[in-house]
Amino acid sequence: MSTNPYPVDSATRTCCGGIGTHTRTCSTEPAAPAGASVIDDWGSGGEDRRVILGHDRHVIDSDVFVSTACIQHRDGRIDDGTTGDEGPSVYLDGAPASLNSDQARILAALLLESAALIDGWVRR
Repeated sequence: MSTNPYPVDSATRTCCGGIGTHTRTCSTEPAAPAGASVIDDWGSGGEDRRVILGHDRHVIDSDVFVSTACIQHRDGRIDDGTTGDEGPSVYLDGAPASLNSDQARILAALLLESAALIDGWVRR
């Protein structure tokens, strides 16, 4: 008789896709969402949660940049903001009031790119 290499609780694991695919070597850390740049420690976004920051996207020849952020739960899901917590966000930093037309177009493209990224983190 062979021994089943999959623990009974494999259906509850997000690390490897569930039934029949969980093994003892699977990571228990959920993967960060696409575009993650800075992954804080667990607890930084509250109990069993962490803050994830996306890459900064810079507007040429200015101090303006766009970034993204979200809260990830230990089970891997990204907080969508419907429970009173902060959902994924796009942040704008710098002095966008003083951009030329080329820089403004770049900023618009960066905002759209960042919005599409966070839309992929949660279903609305």
